[in-house]
Amino acid sequence: MRKIRAFWRLPALCCVMSCLLACSQKHSGFEDFYQGESPAQTRMDPRFITCMEPELARMPENRTQEEIELLMFTEGYTLMGSASWQGALNENPEGALAQGRSIGACKVLWAIDYSHTESAVVQVPVYTPNPWPDLYGGLGWGSGWARRGFWGLGFSYAPPPYVLSGYAPATQTISLFNYKGLFFAQLRPSPLGVKTTEPDDAYKRKFDTRRGGLVLAVRKNGAAWKANIFPGDVIVSVNNQPFEADEYTGAFKRGAINKIKIYRDGKNLHKDVMID
Repeated sequence: MRKIRAFWRLPALCCVMSCLLACSQKHSGFEDFYQGESPAQTRMDPRFITCMEPELARMPENRTQEEIELLMFTEGYTLMGSASWQGALNENPEGALAQGRSIGACKVLWAIDYSHTESAVVQVPVYTPNPWPDLYGGLGWGSGWARRGFWGLGFSYAPPPYVLSGYAPATQTISLFNYKGLFFAQLRPSPLGVKTTEPDDAYKRKFDTRRGGLVLAVRKNGAAWKANIFPGDVIVSVNNQPFEADEYTGAFKRGAINKIKIYRDGKNLHKDVMID
């Protein structure tokens, strides 16, 4: 009897779940919040080495996105795109992985933290006592109707004590969380393996130039890594030609020793660097 009566609770449970899903859907949808190039563009971008199946990892805590990008650069990854949104608590990272597959990401970093709680009005089922609690029936033949059912060959059942009478509005409290995802591709090797930006104003004034690159990160096991070039150094020139950017400097000589001039702590240093 208990199993039969439990069946009548299923419509109520399905209704409540549908309402909760409807409330959370306005906050979810990973691909809707993705910021970056389209899948076709990322797979054709010469900077990226794409992958079929991304590796998933939690984002480092207490780090800014810029710091994470530099950390990932040292490991040989470059940022493809990002996504951030709010939604109900859901630890399932399948949405992030699916987006990563679509753009060819090799590594996906994701994070979640509590944002706030908000209320939403949902429709919930209303149940009232069954007006015919003594209505019993069965199928088959026997001695006739009885208080406990229809006796004979067949089956008998008991009606539910409560029946659905309609729906009523109710306030549902939902805890929302901030989600963030960063998508990385493998970085194609560059001559030195450094990530640079323009030097600061003090350097520009001292040398009366805008040339040179302030090193932000050094890729592990790259040419600069092996030559002990560090973040904070300024690369001044390569083979006596002004340095602009690692990827676009045509002064590098592959398979040979390159003369690199750097500026560190107020001093000019000269390094002989082998570029594979």
